[in-house]
Amino acid sequence: MIVQQDPYLKPLIQKFGCYYMCILFIVNRHTRKGFDRKVINDLYDFFIGLDWMEKDCYVKHPVEIFNYLGFPVSSIRVEGRDYICDDDEIEILRFERSYERAGVVITYGHFVCGNGNGCVTFDPSGISNAVRLGYLESKRIFSIGG
Repeated sequence: MIVQQDPYLKPLIQKFGCYYMCILFIVNRHTRKGFDRKVINDLYDFFIGLDWMEKDCYVKHPVEIFNYLGFPVSSIRVEGRDYICDDDEIEILRFERSYERAGVVITYGHFVCGNGNGCVTFDPSGISNAVRLGYLESKRIFSIGG
């Protein structure tokens, strides 16, 4: 799978595309549908045009994106970090990391794919500092099926 910092991806995907890239990874894993760099960039523009995603890759309608890409999910909800998925669920994990720079505390989030038990299966950044040095903050749980 292509990581979000790939230099052929659009700059905003490289910087903010972790959730978007997680969706593509999950669709690829479950459907075997491949996504090359051109398709990733074209889908980014397409989803922005549909108002399913913002230019900074904020995913507004992940259920619609999953369904459009051929992996049917029926709902999404946020759960705590200790939640364990049922057999008909998948998870995207949200990690947070805080650090200090010039006396200012900076906190940011990063999304990765999980195995249903909170273990990372795909990090769109490769090996992110948010995962290595941060903590699992919450989970986005998707119910599989339409």
